[in-house]
Amino acid sequence: MKISVGYRLSLLVIAEMVTASILVGGGLRTLNRFANEERYMYEFQFGPVVEISETIGHLRELESLVSGLVPEPKPGRTQELLAVISAFPAKYQHEWAVARSESPDSKRFYADLKAMNQLEIVEQEGKAQSAVEASLAQFMVKQASSALPESIPARVELRKATLILHQDLFRLLEINNRYAELGHQQVQAGLARDRWLALAFGIFGVLAAGFLGWNVRSAIFPRIQALVRKVKRFQTLGVNEKVFTNEQLGRDEIAILANAIDSGFSAIVERDRERERFLAVAAHELKTPVTSIQGFAQIAGARSTDPVVLTKALETIQRQSVRLGRLIDDLLWASQARSGNLTFSTAPLSLVEVIRRQIHEVEKLQLGHPIEFVLSTGEEGRLLGDAALLSHSFWTLMAYASSLAGNEEPIRIGVRSLDSQVQTRIQVPGRFVPNELQSQILAPFGSFQFEGNQGIRTAIGLYLCREIARIHGGTLTFEEERGTGTVILLSLPR
Repeated sequence: MKISVGYRLSLLVIAEMVTASILVGGGLRTLNRFANEERYMYEFQFGPVVEISETIGHLRELESLVSGLVPEPKPGRTQELLAVISAFPAKYQHEWAVARSESPDSKRFYADLKAMNQLEIVEQEGKAQSAVEASLAQFMVKQASSALPESIPARVELRKATLILHQDLFRLLEINNRYAELGHQQVQAGLARDRWLALAFGIFGVLAAGFLGWNVRSAIFPRIQALVRKVKRFQTLGVNEKVFTNEQLGRDEIAILANAIDSGFSAIVERDRERERFLAVAAHELKTPVTSIQGFAQIAGARSTDPVVLTKALETIQRQSVRLGRLIDDLLWASQARSGNLTFSTAPLSLVEVIRRQIHEVEKLQLGHPIEFVLSTGEEGRLLGDAALLSHSFWTLMAYASSLAGNEEPIRIGVRSLDSQVQTRIQVPGRFVPNELQSQILAPFGSFQFEGNQGIRTAIGLYLCREIARIHGGTLTFEEERGTGTVILLSLPR
């Protein structure tokens, strides 16, 4: 899977945003359409109905005033009503006449009527509008004539003209009521189309977001479930099993996470194996001096009257006790070094004196290999360091060198003071430690077996030597000296 999880999630977010935008846009468009349609219905469809009804009301009021049935409420009311009534045809033609008006609403309604095959009503409106204009003109003439004194016949004619105008206005009103009915139907149909269109866009957006969401889920969720099962199985059984093939794993962020988890679990499993090997080796190393102590203690108890046997048994018990104490120190200090709690205090010291004391200790153990201490005249190896830790480190390195040495040549130790450091060189004859084993024996739980001069031996404690060198700011390395064996090089700052 080449598409990253972030890219998939981005697509999902974009799809959801587009869906939301479509829904919001559709809602705003519907609201805008509803507002326009509301204006259209009230101003264009119901507007002429209201105007015609008001004109009919004005005509009735004018008739009452002219006939004297009611007194004029205020001066000039009759002329005001005549002006309003006479202005009606021009206003109607300008704003509402479907066939004659140039307004956008009139043109739109004309197109709607054409689409509904209702253009005959436009012809009826035109005839009704012409009739209103003609009857209104006749009414105005009769109204002027009825204003003359003693013009009873003229008032009768005005009454007839008023009735005709009433009839023509009612006819125009009926036509506009029909217009309002048709316009309402058309508006409802348009709003219904908009609702279906918005619904279609909404469904499409939801389906698109759902498809992308399912795609993201299908690409992510099964692998996350597999990783969860892998973690739970590792927690309960300590088993690091492979749950993906390379094709299933992919190359996205989950693949990186899975590889990191797999690498971490593999490292934990390997570290557990190293610890188990280390514990087995440590148990073996501890068992050797303990067994010797027990054996010679029994011999000393059984033959306590023989001074030679007693002396040899006590010497052996002493040596093995020292060796046991050193091994216990190895384990304790290595654990402290691993956790970062190894205590460390510096003081001026002579590295030469530290090495001499440790050579003496090693020789008392009778490891069976001679040690030569080669020094330049006046060399003391002065530096700041922890005497106890450095003493333990040199004792471990000498014991290791004695076990590693493969011939009768002595182990040679030399100290050389340089400008910024003191370098200790331990030359071990006969055998070179391969590079692939150096990192192994310097690991926290590192160990390996080798054929030493006293049989199969195990190298432990060198991790502590490396850490002691590190906290002093120095290094511990192995070098090959062709034809002669291994050189252990310990460099410490002055």
